[in-house]
Amino acid sequence: MKRGVTVGQHIMFAHVTTRAHEFSISSFDEKEMRFDIRLHSPPEGGKANKELVNGLRKITGCDLRIAKGKTSRNKMLIFECPDETFENALRKIKEYVDERDRKGKGHN
Repeated sequence: MKRGVTVGQHIMFAHVTTRAHEFSISSFDEKEMRFDIRLHSPPEGGKANKELVNGLRKITGCDLRIAKGKTSRNKMLIFECPDETFENALRKIKEYVDERDRKGKGHN
C-alpha cells in the first residue's frame, strides 16, 4: 500500500484545464488511473479545486480530496470509499467519457 493511503482510499491523478466552457472529463486512462478534466471555474481562490471535487463527487458518489497539487494543473486525488464503490465510480467515469464521445463533445 502506498504511504499515506489507508484501506478504503484510492489514488487517481488528474490533469486540469480551467476556464473551459463547462465541466467535463475529456479522457480517462484506467491503467494509469489518470484523467483529463476541464473546469469552468478560474484557478482563483480555490474555485477550480472546489468545482473539481464537487463535480467528481457528483459523478462517482465517492468522497474525495486533493492530496497534492492544489496550486498545480496536475493533481493527485484520494477517493475515500469501499473497493466495490470505487469500482463502481470507475465505471461511472468511463461511462461519462464514453457518452461525451458519442455526443461528439470529447476533447483531446
